[in-house]
Amino acid sequence: MNQAAQQTSNPATPVRGWLTTFFIPYKGKMLGPYYARSWKVNGKLKREYIKAADAERVRKACEEHRAFRKRGVQIARDFNNTTGNINWLQRMAKRRDKGQLRPEDYDHVEQIQKEGIAIPGRTKLRTFIRPQYLRPDTQNQKGVFMYPSSTKFTNSFKNRLKKEIIRMFDTRFDSETREERHERWRQELSQRPEPRPFPKPRVPSTHSEQDLDALAEKLIVKMDEAVAAKRSPNYRRHDK
Repeated sequence: MNQAAQQTSNPATPVRGWLTTFFIPYKGKMLGPYYARSWKVNGKLKREYIKAADAERVRKACEEHRAFRKRGVQIARDFNNTTGNINWLQRMAKRRDKGQLRPEDYDHVEQIQKEGIAIPGRTKLRTFIRPQYLRPDTQNQKGVFMYPSSTKFTNSFKNRLKKEIIRMFDTRFDSETREERHERWRQELSQRPEPRPFPKPRVPSTHSEQDLDALAEKLIVKMDEAVAAKRSPNYRRHDK
């Protein structure tokens, strides 16, 4: 006999679950009533059939177990409230020496004196100030706004999307030469709208436009060499 059956057979032991009554249809008739005690173990529903003579005894045993669980929950709640209020009173005593008590703190102390140390509803020791913003459809009314924060999923999705865009771009323009790349860049720049004119420098430049173009060409060559070396299989990254 298993443990559940032993507890059910013992009239003095409270048992878990609840008693259900059901009927079984048979040839146009309803046979019964039949009784069964049901309870859950790790999310799975268990059932034990009960004799009609033991139905009332099992129902009382289930009610006693339910009342026992409620008493345990109430005792745990009172214990947590008591320890929390003792800690809260100790912190309030330290704050009172500095003169930092609030009106709601005095109200809770009076409630403790009237109703006891196990009452709930103590004030928070730390106050969290949420960021606020002005609503555009109201006048001088503030509401709470929760700023979105990046998560592990969004960061990984952003990195994978960035890698995919770089791969598609490299696959499309990997076969073109440096001259073709520069020609494509010139065409793309020519299709852009005219930028705003830059302010004239206070100090005139000492280099001519030809020198600046030659310097830009040398810089582009160095950048292409660095990118080609990085794409080679023998490239190793040296971290400082």
